[in-house]
Amino acid sequence: MGQVHGKTTIIKEIIAIYESIGKKVVLCAPTGRAAKRMTETTGKEAKTIHRLLEIGKIQEEQKLETVDNDIIPIDGDVVIVDEMSMVDVFLMNYLLKGIYLGTKLVLVGDINQLPSVGPRKYFKRHD
Repeated sequence: MGQVHGKTTIIKEIIAIYESIGKKVVLCAPTGRAAKRMTETTGKEAKTIHRLLEIGKIQEEQKLETVDNDIIPIDGDVVIVDEMSMVDVFLMNYLLKGIYLGTKLVLVGDINQLPSVGPRKYFKRHD
């Protein structure tokens, strides 16, 4: 998508639509830099996925062992995740565990973004 009317514009419109009907929107991204950029462009606070789920930093060698950890549920009606190409399968697993039944999950990404550093990209382009 273009720089001017791309992902940011769409995210801002989604936020406006849901907030206009009284829904609580939560914003997050896989990295601190992406979360900061999301906050700056939308005017709404965004957190890293780790901070949102209160899971801290997970050590690489512990990922397989801790896949079944309990996750604190996300307090929101809509969760918007930006930079999805950088989310690996483990982080996506934790994120999905934190979503209440009925919560809307909006995944935003760009095929030209950097891939995840963890095992396998979760977000993949399908033609």
